[in-house]
Amino acid sequence: MRLLVAPVSDVYSVFTGDSLLTLIKRNDLISLTYINDSIEVKSIAQTFGKFKSVQIIALEKLATLKIKPADGKTETHLDDDVYVNSGKNSLTIINHVDIDNYVAGVVEAETGYSAPDEYYKIQSIMCRTFAIESEGKHKAEGYDLCDREHCQVFKGRNNRKPEIKLAVAATSGIVLVDSSNKLIFAAYHSNCGGQTDYSENVWKTERHYLKPVIDSFCVSSRNANWEKIISMKDWEKYLVKQTKDYHKPTDSIYCFYQPQRKSDYELFGSKIALTEMRKDFKLSSTFFNIEQNADKIIFSGRGSGHGVGLCQQGAIEMASRGYSYKKILGYYYKGVRLVNYSQLK
Repeated sequence: MRLLVAPVSDVYSVFTGDSLLTLIKRNDLISLTYINDSIEVKSIAQTFGKFKSVQIIALEKLATLKIKPADGKTETHLDDDVYVNSGKNSLTIINHVDIDNYVAGVVEAETGYSAPDEYYKIQSIMCRTFAIESEGKHKAEGYDLCDREHCQVFKGRNNRKPEIKLAVAATSGIVLVDSSNKLIFAAYHSNCGGQTDYSENVWKTERHYLKPVIDSFCVSSRNANWEKIISMKDWEKYLVKQTKDYHKPTDSIYCFYQPQRKSDYELFGSKIALTEMRKDFKLSSTFFNIEQNADKIIFSGRGSGHGVGLCQQGAIEMASRGYSYKKILGYYYKGVRLVNYSQLK
C-alpha cells in the first residue's frame, strides 16, 4: 500500500515522534509506503526512512491535505492534522480535525447537496451532539470515531456545498441536552415510514427523548415504501431455526401487520425481534407487514433505517415548508434543550 500526500494550501510539518522530517507546502508531494509493518517516507528528492507512525501537522488554521492511494483514483481532502499509523498489513489514517470542520464533512456525507439551508443547521447540531457524546467510541483502536455508518459517515472536507459551512458556523457549539443537562444520543435515520420507534426496540436502552412520533412529512419521500419477496421454503427454514415449537400450519398464519410499530414477530409462543429479522433478511427497516402469496412471502415495508429519533426526509420536508430548526428538533426529540457546549464544560 502506498499513499500520496500533498498540501492543498499552506505549509505542513512532517514528524515521526518528536523528530521533524521535513516541511511540505503546496505542490510538494510525499509518499507513505507500507513495508514490513513500517511506513517508508519519501519525497521526490529524498528518502527519510521507515517509521511506525507519521504525523503531518498543519501550521495554519485553514490548511487542507489531499491524500490518494497510488494505485487508485479516489482523492480525499482532509482539514487540519493527519496521523498515519502502520498496522497489520495496513495503514490507518487518523484525521485530528477541528470539531466544526468534522461536522461540516459529516453533514455533506450524510445529507448531500439538495436540502434546504435550515435543514443543514439541524444536521449540524445532531452531528456535533453525536460526535461529542460518542467521543472515545473507538478508543481501543486509537481514535474516537470511525468514518462509517457505525459512527457517522465522513468522507473528508466539505468541498461542494458552501451553505453547509455557513450552517455549521451559525450553530457553532450548539448541542442537544436532556432534562439532566446530559448530551443526548442524537439518533437519526433516513425515513421512518410515518412513525418513529422507541429506542429500546432497537438498542434495548430506553431514552425518554426517543419516543414514537407520528410523521406525515416523510410518507411521500423516496424510501417511504419498499417490498421484498422470499420463497416459502426459505421462510419456513428460517422459522424452524428461530422458533421452539415450529410445525407447518394447515392454514396460512404467517400474516403480520403493523398499523403501529412493534418490537417482535410472534409465532408458536416464540418471539423474533424485528431488528434481528431486518438484519437476517437485509430489509430496509423493521416497519413492515408480512403476507403469504402462494409459495412466496411478501414483506411490504415502510421507511429506511432504524427508525429512532429524527427522520431526515421528514425533517427536510418540514424545513422546506418553513419550519425552524428549533421547531423541527423539538418535534422529533422530546423534552430536550439547545445549549452551547461551552456552558456544559
